[in-house]
Order: sequence, then C-alpha cells, then structure tokens
Amino acid sequence: MSRFAKEDVDRAVIARLRAPFSCEFIRGANSFDPGRWRIADANDDAVASVSGQEEGYARLICQALNEHFERRPQ
Repeated sequence: MSRFAKEDVDRAVIARLRAPFSCEFIRGANSFDPGRWRIADANDDAVASVSGQEEGYARLICQALNEHFERRPQ
C-alpha cells in the first residue's frame, strides 16, 4: 500500500470516530487473565484496548482523544 493510500485510509477511519470517548474495564476470562480496558467512541466502536493493569493509560488516551476532538474544526 502506498503512503498516500495509507493516509486516505487513516483519514477515513478518523472521520468515522465520534466524541466523547470512554473506557470500560472488561474482566478477564479466568484468574490468569488480568482483563483489559476497552476504549470506545460515542458509537461504541472499539478504538483501542490496553492491559487491565494500565487504567491510567486508558484514561489518558480517552482524555487526549476528547481534547483533540474538542479542538477539531467541525
């Protein structure tokens, strides 16, 4: 895939995202699975996932995405 095609795909994906972003903890399937933090947009589309032990990162990602979309021209 050319660099320009990749940029078009990135632009199309970003255009579909809707604020506000949120995160929720998803429990692991068993005691060996620490779970994960699911980060989603207002459409409840998953955007990212981080380890269950990294709540701070999940919240930071949500904050950064929300701030970015607040500043973005409509």
